[in-house]
Amino acid sequence: MRGRRPLDDERARGLRVGFDVTPLLSRGSGVARYTVELLRALRDDANNVDLTLLSNRPISERTIAAELAGLPRLDARDFPSRQVWMQAVLPLALSREHVDLCHFTNFDAPLLSSVPAVVTLHDMSLLIAPHLHPARRVLMLTPLMRLAARHAQAVVCPTHSARHDAIRRLHLDPQRVHVVSGAVAAGFRPLDDAATTNAVCERYGVRRGFLLFVGTIEPRKNLVRLARAFARARRDGFDGQLVICGGWGWKSADLRPQIERMGISDSVVFTGYVPDEDVVALLSAAGAFAYPSLYEGFGLPIVEAFACGVPVVTSNRGAMAEVARDAAVLVDPTSTDALTDAVRRVLTDPSERDRLRSAGLARAAQFNGERTAREALAAYEAVLRP
Repeated sequence: MRGRRPLDDERARGLRVGFDVTPLLSRGSGVARYTVELLRALRDDANNVDLTLLSNRPISERTIAAELAGLPRLDARDFPSRQVWMQAVLPLALSREHVDLCHFTNFDAPLLSSVPAVVTLHDMSLLIAPHLHPARRVLMLTPLMRLAARHAQAVVCPTHSARHDAIRRLHLDPQRVHVVSGAVAAGFRPLDDAATTNAVCERYGVRRGFLLFVGTIEPRKNLVRLARAFARARRDGFDGQLVICGGWGWKSADLRPQIERMGISDSVVFTGYVPDEDVVALLSAAGAFAYPSLYEGFGLPIVEAFACGVPVVTSNRGAMAEVARDAAVLVDPTSTDALTDAVRRVLTDPSERDRLRSAGLARAAQFNGERTAREALAAYEAVLRP
């Protein structure tokens, strides 16, 4: 490993960071959203961070690719295997580059490299809740995550909850594990343009005042219980819709049949993947946002909902409780009764809605790019400190 330069010298000439953008190859995932906001924060930071983007393939999302076009890249243009690129191709390429460290943004990193590595571990769900993942994913990714965390000079996690889980499950030295909070994208804000909001609602076939979920459709998101809570709210007089906004993930095919058996299929709308600008409009038109996930390392949709001024119901455990604090109604995600009561209260109590809207906007303001960049730079400096 190359010798480490004094931090004063690093600040004087700009810290040179290789930044892994391979999560941006997957459209719309939570990891991708966290990664791009961290990248933007470092790019815009006043400390003059010099970024080199690392990827085995070009970014296909045109908007993001155009935004990052001015940054130098170190990629294989179109290398088919991320793992072969990460472990064999990239270390050789890095040996010819002048970077001070590399930040690998999704659990995996080269095991042999001349450049110090920082690795992001977004959550420990592979170890804590393996039943919420395909068995093949658990078998393949868990060893890679363990090795990357062991070999990296530092590990970063998006919340203190995720940090605690990583230290405990991987037996890591706490001094090597840092928190780098997620930041909410600037476009997430209350949308007062009624014409735009109405047009988006019409496009997806929804009426204002609905109950909204945003995220990948998979067992971890606990959508069957959310549908049951919604069905009870309907029986109690709520005449709005449940809008489920996101792509279909692993083991999600049985959700529609269960909703049909509940007798609410005519009131449930699946939008599929939705671009950010439409998500903002849907959040602004929603009566409430529900995110009753069983486990998260951060829960970025919670903060995005806060930023758009919609009242939030979420889980009372782990990272979600840490991120939301008292700006959301926190419930036991395994209790349909508790979830029903919370949804009903948020949809029907004007004073509670006003309180949550104000508290959410204030809480969202704390998840900004300046904070994210500051925390990331602190982790980098810990690696480079003699």
